[in-house]
Amino acid sequence: QQQQQQQQQQQSIVQQAGGFAVGLRILTGNRTYTDVTLQGSIVRNPAAAPGAAAAAATISNLSVWVDRTHAGNASNTTFVEGGPVPLPVNASQAWFVPQESLQLSVFVDHSVVEVYAMGGLARVSSRIYPEADNVAWGLAVWSSPPQLPVKSGGSAAAAAAAGGGGWGVLMDAAVWEMQNAWLPPNC
Repeated sequence: QQQQQQQQQQQSIVQQAGGFAVGLRILTGNRTYTDVTLQGSIVRNPAAAPGAAAAAATISNLSVWVDRTHAGNASNTTFVEGGPVPLPVNASQAWFVPQESLQLSVFVDHSVVEVYAMGGLARVSSRIYPEADNVAWGLAVWSSPPQLPVKSGGSAAAAAAAGGGGWGVLMDAAVWEMQNAWLPPNC
């Protein structure tokens, strides 16, 4: 029941006007996977000048989640872990879109998943237990960009040019393979 409430909370944020989510799926073989999600809302800055992209909106209600619902039978019963990312209260320190980048760092070492959101402001540590060792793993990235409502009397094109309408998402990823720490490199 707690798991269902957390999933409903996650879905309600993305469905709000300005709600967004970005994430990745860690594919662990045999149709098992773990989802890592950074989600929140973008709120239009009413003081932004029309046509100005700078400081057109701020980020709010940011949260990070690790969902192990489909990670395999060996994982324990706490399937969804995570919570809010602490954001600055002072408006002068707020994250403005598009100047600030959302950061989600994910480190996986077989059964350990470490997630850091916004440079470590929020962290989630989790364990997954893959059902098979002899399968190839993979990654899939995805996003659900925010759609901000168009101001009355304006067109969608004008709203997009002024920082409304749809927002683009640019994702950058790096993957490193780690060597075994217990064996010399030439064994």
